[in-house]
Order: sequence, then structure tokens, then C-alpha cells
Amino acid sequence: MKSRYNSINFTSWLVLVVMLVGLFTACGYDQAAIAGESQNTNLNISVNDPTASMLPLEKPIEFVSFANPEIGWGISNGDIVFTDDGGRSWSVQVRSSSQPSAIRDIDIREAAEKVIALSSTEALAVTFDEILHTMDRGRTWNRTRLEDVVIRDFVVTDSGRIWLIGEKRLSTPSEGWSVSLFTSEDRGDSWREQKISGPDFLGWTPWRVWAADSGNIWVVGYEVLRSNDFGKTWVTISLCKGIVGVPAAIGFFDDFSGFIGTNERDSFCVTSNGGNSWKTRKLPYMHGGVNGIIQTGKAQLWAYGGAGVYGSNDQGLTWQKVLEGGFLSANYLREYKKLILVGDRIVITNLANYIHSHE
Repeated sequence: MKSRYNSINFTSWLVLVVMLVGLFTACGYDQAAIAGESQNTNLNISVNDPTASMLPLEKPIEFVSFANPEIGWGISNGDIVFTDDGGRSWSVQVRSSSQPSAIRDIDIREAAEKVIALSSTEALAVTFDEILHTMDRGRTWNRTRLEDVVIRDFVVTDSGRIWLIGEKRLSTPSEGWSVSLFTSEDRGDSWREQKISGPDFLGWTPWRVWAADSGNIWVVGYEVLRSNDFGKTWVTISLCKGIVGVPAAIGFFDDFSGFIGTNERDSFCVTSNGGNSWKTRKLPYMHGGVNGIIQTGKAQLWAYGGAGVYGSNDQGLTWQKVLEGGFLSANYLREYKKLILVGDRIVITNLANYIHSHE
């Protein structure tokens, strides 16, 4: 169940309410090695990895998506930022602003919340209620608004099909809001609503969507929904035992291996059979909490947060600390076998040296 978007943030589901303060500025370049204490002998990570580069950032980047090791887009304090030199320097392409909401009777901050690089020249981004699309490396951005829809998340499959989840205002205020799924097969020029029917699917907030070209679609929020026929029919999924909190993160490496995390951020669920069954795993303890998980192999996971990065080669049974620092987002470039992490710094490291038999 591959997707162009490989990283799921636990903290980003709250971004509509709270945004980090500060503007991103250009930064210098510095070489560094990944280092850590060995606790999991199955994870073969070089203590001195010459392929790893670290660039300190004066202001944090909250989300990142790269098309290749040099060209990528990010979100910094609601602004869309861009680099074409591997993160050595960045420029602001779209600045956030405050304006009255067309959906709700409040002033909202029109801030970018997620961006996905589709190629070295093309990217998609979303705000509270708009979809932004560039095909010229960010020189111009086209904006599309879905009427009466609050956007929560979107994902792009390998074929380029977009799936977007949100809340749609119903006919009258007393009816409230419903979970709504939209899809586009022309890079966002036109959209078709894919109904998610059923009384149990009203009145709760969806936080994340995951989709693949095989027809598997997952929606997580106060419920976990799954479709295996491109959204025509849906079932509610029960997660692993002992999990607490609201499901707020999901990711798959392929059609079989994946995870679901909650906003409690101390445990999560893993599957190796496409979600037919789930097992409970504990996240490594970090001061400041775990911000997210990224999966880069059938059993290979990385947990990142305010106290560094931990790796696991056994679907989260054991963890090894591999990097210090504060990290908010991660992106895996499968073609290049490179893991990119951002927060108070940006780290680009080559995973080819220590992905063994998991591809």
C-alpha cells in the first residue's frame, strides 16, 4: 500500500488549533554523523554514517515532502517554503494570512497544513479550506475551494490519484457536519465526492486518510474506517487491545504492513496482513513525547520527537536510539532509500546501508 506521502505526524492533527511560532529563514550547512546507544542488535546502523548530513535550523519546519534529495517543500509557521539544494537554503513561496472563514463564522488563519511533492516541479498543499497546486516549482499556485468543506488531510497514490478527507456542512445547522471523502484523478482540477454512508459516520472528526491504487482506503479519527473497493463500501475496524486515545495517525509500507497511532502517543497498533488483525506495540519513551512514526520497510519503523529518533527492525518490539535533536516531520524517498527528518534541524541520511531483507 504505497503512497507518495510516507510520513504521518501525531502532532499535526492539532495544527488547526495550534501552530508553532516563528518564521523559517535560510541556514548554513554542516556535516554530522548519526550516533546512538545500541539496544537492538537487529538494527544495523553505522555509528559514523558518512552519508548523513545535518543542517541546523534557526526556526523549525513542521512538515516536509521532497521530490528527490535536493528539491522539496515544507511548512514553516503556516508558510509554504521551498528548497532546491537539499535544505541548505529555503525560500517562502506562500505566506499564511488571516481572513474571515467562508465556512464558519470566525476569522481563521489561512495557513498551509500539509504539502506533498509530486515531482521536481509539481506540488499540492492544503489549508483549512483550500487546495493549492503548483506545476512550475512554486512560481505560481492555483487555488481550489471545496464548498462547505473543512479539509483535514489528503494523500496521493503512486498513480497520482488524490484522496482528501474532511467535514462537510449539512443542509441545516441542526444537522451538523458529516465525514466527507473526495477524490481527483486530474491533479485537483476537478473533484468527485465519494459518499461515506451510515449513521455511525456522522458527528465525528476524521483526522487522517490513507489510500492506495489497489482500492484500499483508510480513514482514522474517532472511528477507524476501511474500504477495499475505492470507497464504495465501508466497515468499522476494531484496533488492538490496550490502545487508548483517539486514532490520529496511519501509514502503510505496502498493502500488508502498516500502523495506526493515537493522540496518546505511548502505544500504537501494527499489522502485517493488511489490517485483518492488529498487534499492540509500545513507543519508546521520549522527553517531550513522540511526534510521529514513519515506516520504511515491512518491519522497519522510526519514531521521532523532541528527544531524537529511535529505530526498530521488528515492528516496534524493540527500539534503538539513533539520533539526538527535536523532530516534527519525516519523509522517506523510497527510490533513493533516503530518510529526511525536520524540526529544529534537517537530517538527510541514506538508508541503503541498513535496510536488509525488508524490501
